[in-house]
Formats: sequence, C-alpha cells, structure tokens
Amino acid sequence: MFKLYINKIRYFWLSVKVGMLNRHKRVVNFNSIKTAKVFSQINNSEDYNSLVEFLILLNKKNIKFSAVCYSDDKEKLRGFVRSVDLFSADFIFISPGDIGFLGKKDKDITDYLNRPSDVFIDLCMEDSFTADYIAGLVITGFKVGSYSRKSQYHDLIIDVKNNRNISYLSKQIEHYLTMIRPAKT
Repeated sequence: MFKLYINKIRYFWLSVKVGMLNRHKRVVNFNSIKTAKVFSQINNSEDYNSLVEFLILLNKKNIKFSAVCYSDDKEKLRGFVRSVDLFSADFIFISPGDIGFLGKKDKDITDYLNRPSDVFIDLCMEDSFTADYIAGLVITGFKVGSYSRKSQYHDLIIDVKNNRNISYLSKQIEHYLTMIRPAKT
C-alpha cells in the first residue's frame, strides 16, 4: 500500500515537471534524422544484441546518437557490453537505484535529457518509473515508443502485439518512421 502512494507522488511530480518543459514537437522521417536519443531496457544478451544491431543501423545512416541502457542489475548489464566505444561516448548505464525518489540529478542523465535531438526512440517494453522519467523529460522534437508500455509521453506509439522484443520493435520503428511524410514548413 505504501509503495502505491510513493508511485502516485513520483508520477505527480513527473507530470508537473513534464508540464513545465518547453518542447517543440516536430514530426520527422527516418531519412531526415540527424540526431537521436535511444533508451533501452536490457534484461539479457538478446536485448543487448538487438540494441547493438539497431545502433549499427543508426551509425550506417550517419545519425549521431546517445543511448541510455537500463537494467535492474547494472553489473549484469556491464557483462553484455562489448566495444560500446565503437559507437559513441554518450552511452550511459543506469539501474533503478540511479533514479532516486523524484528522479536523478546526475550530470550524465541531465545532459542526456537536456541536449536537443530530432527523435527519441524508446525501445523499453516494460512499465517503470525510470522509463517514464526518461521518456517524459527528454528534450526532443519527436518521441517514439512501444504501445505495450502505455506511456503518455510518446508522440508515436507502435503496437508490437505478442512480439515484444527489441529487435522487432526497432524494425517497426524504422519502418514507420520511413513511411512518415512530415509537413512542409
């Protein structure tokens, strides 16, 4: 019961902070993206390999990205990591302990959230305060994520039905963002 009240307080605080953001929404096409922020929950080596595959795609398309990897066990997550520096210096690893009661004040997360980008790609499949915190407070023009998370912070949600894995979601995100034709300004 106590945990329920704590979550209500945390989500109320988060909604207030999100409401104070000055975010300019802008629909983007996958081929026009220059910068991206990627968020993923890593539970096993398959998740990690799927994330790396997606980051390789972004790298091939010359999209500069920064990534946050979330895991319940940060030490287990570090065991999956191989040649992260191949991609970007902006690779942050977090666990629930890194996001405090009302969020994290750490410089790495603050920089990640505040640095503008064209798109935020949320590859997380499970609901959590950490995932909503990142998705809600990230400053970006367009936010994409999975319908399975029921997050209110995405501009485009993709229903992955029973195929809830990072590989499938990332392919669907690429597909739908390629199909989008942004309005001419």
